Amino acid sequence: MTDTPLIAVPAYLVRSDRVKGWATSAVAIPETYLTALRRAGARGAVIMPDELGEAEAGQLLDSFDGLLLIGGGDLDPATYGQPREPEVYGVIARRDGFELPLARAAIARAKPTLAICRGHQVLNVALGGTLEQHLASGVVPHGAPGVAGGSSTHAVRVQEGSRLATALGVSGAAVSSQHHQAIDKLGADLQAVAWADDGVVEGIELTVPDQWVIGVQWHPEDTAGTDAVQQRLFDAFVAEAARRTGRPDRRRRLHRRWFAAWDASCGTLQLWWYSAAASRIHTIPAAASATTRPGTSRKMAVTSPPSSCVLWEPASSAPGRRVAPHATFPL
Repeated sequence: MTDTPLIAVPAYLVRSDRVKGWATSAVAIPETYLTALRRAGARGAVIMPDELGEAEAGQLLDSFDGLLLIGGGDLDPATYGQPREPEVYGVIARRDGFELPLARAAIARAKPTLAICRGHQVLNVALGGTLEQHLASGVVPHGAPGVAGGSSTHAVRVQEGSRLATALGVSGAAVSSQHHQAIDKLGADLQAVAWADDGVVEGIELTVPDQWVIGVQWHPEDTAGTDAVQQRLFDAFVAEAARRTGRPDRRRRLHRRWFAAWDASCGTLQLWWYSAAASRIHTIPAAASATTRPGTSRKMAVTSPPSSCVLWEPASSAPGRRVAPHATFPL
């Protein structure tokens, strides 16, 4: 890879009647997203959405340094286990089937991820969260989605010390908003870090150490050209992608869905447990003897010096008793 981060940007599907003079449908990205990436020093690569399996999503992302999930129509409520309410609009199953596995794959590979508006909701649902399908009108104007000129401006409060506050450089901002849904139940390993005055969750981030994964419900790209606070979010995203650019890929498949990577820069071993529902990441220092995947007895350890990783499973008849290693894998 070059020193310029390459960011994957899944595209919209556009009907043929939306592009003047075209007889066929199209894929597209609003230019404001790509311009904000370019100002920050990255290249955005527009990717045509196609339903993917989990493994395919990971293979695709291996070619990129980060993932930008953008706005658009609603997710199918079936993706978070709910029947569809009348206000739901713009559902495209093909796009859902592309972006949800991409979000999980990005987390499994520790790819920096910025998720905006619909993308913020995709990130939450990908990790098992749910959405409020339609916000009632209230004191905070959240805009009218899918309508030209439907954006509104309102204030958000950002938790001090969060990655989002660090990226923006402030703990409060005026933002451009255009949505009618919001996060209800948070997905696994996500925490809310920004809110509108009516309590709507406006920002989320992954709690896993050394992972830069942020979602915002507003549209920072709308005003990033004139508002330095909003551009700083793209700058921080691209800086994090650049920090990881050119690192040799030390991720290894260890056993079934276990993956591991030794990070010499901070002296830790990152362990991934990857599944269709979610990805779990455990980080253990080289001096640690083992880590256990929550809810199971399966254990892994890194040797010292970190030349190999050992996997073992205690005998089912004697939970917790260490037995001979199942296998030893080079890192």
